[in-house]
Amino acid sequence: MNRRASFSLASAAALTGLAALTGCAVAQEPWPNLNDAEAQLRGALMSLNRAPNRFGGHKAEAERLIRGALAEIEMAKQSFR
Repeated sequence: MNRRASFSLASAAALTGLAALTGCAVAQEPWPNLNDAEAQLRGALMSLNRAPNRFGGHKAEAERLIRGALAEIEMAKQSFR
């Protein structure tokens, strides 16, 4: 085997290994939709925290409900494991 063929074989092996690692990284996230929803809920909670407190208790109730939804997502993840 000449030097060029050896380099090509090593390159192909490295790319195959990289592809396998990349595939594993994707497979390690079994609940992407839950993670997305969790991130969006956390963003909504931060937005509510920046809002003024003049909504007759509705802001506080929305915050409570979002925290409850975040807890439910965490319980869903725990039950999946």
